[in-house]
Amino acid sequence: SVALWMAIVSIHGWGPEIFMELELRHLRYFLAVAEKKNFTRAAAALCVSQPTLSEQIRALEREAGTRLFTRRPGGTDLTPAGAAMIAPAQSALQAARDALQTARDIGASRLSRLRVGVVPGACSQFIAAFAAAYRTAFPDCELTLCEVTYFDAPEDLVQGRIDVMLTRLPLDAERFCWHELVKEPVELFIGPHHPLAMCTALPVEEVLDVPILRGPPNAEPWMMDYWLLTRYRNGEPPRVAGEGATRVSEFAYQVTAGNGSATGTASMRRAVGVRQTDLPSVLLLGVEPNAAVAAQRRNDPRPEVRAFCLSAVQVCKALAALPDGLPDRSAD
Repeated sequence: SVALWMAIVSIHGWGPEIFMELELRHLRYFLAVAEKKNFTRAAAALCVSQPTLSEQIRALEREAGTRLFTRRPGGTDLTPAGAAMIAPAQSALQAARDALQTARDIGASRLSRLRVGVVPGACSQFIAAFAAAYRTAFPDCELTLCEVTYFDAPEDLVQGRIDVMLTRLPLDAERFCWHELVKEPVELFIGPHHPLAMCTALPVEEVLDVPILRGPPNAEPWMMDYWLLTRYRNGEPPRVAGEGATRVSEFAYQVTAGNGSATGTASMRRAVGVRQTDLPSVLLLGVEPNAAVAAQRRNDPRPEVRAFCLSAVQVCKALAALPDGLPDRSAD
């Protein structure tokens, strides 16, 4: 209780050297006497003996360096110093109650099951390692995983259908917080018979006229604009090719069939099992690497949620330290 009290009084700017011996019970006793204006009645309300109460109040007055009560026949009155102490004492006790309730709320919210939504190509190849690391910390929490689409995952998380999502940036910082796992270069995927199929890398400015597949009609504009390279055209949309796609596999199949191009990362191609010869790509020079992340709802206090995200970060750091490293990653 001393440590908790020290944290509370620091909020009010009280010097810690003054309160080294003070505990929360001193404030409860003080407020009880101030309310009852009588030591006998206050002791009865606190379920302590009157000598105990009197001794605690004397100890408080010694710490304060002044009298807090004046004794009179039949009761007590607050001194000016005692009257000035009422509001801060009440605030300190309320702060302590709030701190305890916060801890209780978090404890009561312990999850029996953590639901993780996985976007293919967003470190999905490391799921086994993520799960093993997480279960070490929370062996009693059931871990379930499901595939989600890049475009639907944010709404799934907001609506509580999943607790964590493994996805890719960009994300809405007002609704989500995230932990970066791996960065990969952004590439333009093209069909095997595309005129650019023999190129390995090009400045992004040289591919801005290539038709690009769009996402679904309900895709958030800021998500779609990122992958359509809109920012490199001064906000102008690209030439759109073919029907919109929803899943990573649909984009891959459309491009393989020669229906357009799509931006992405090498791990997205591996996630759907399409060979590089069937789905060649051009590295886009001048484009920032894209990050795969473990994301959660902003201000979600549940320890299991944050633990999964942090365990995924640690797994990726450990894998990056191995001789073979992480495939297709750039420096953090």
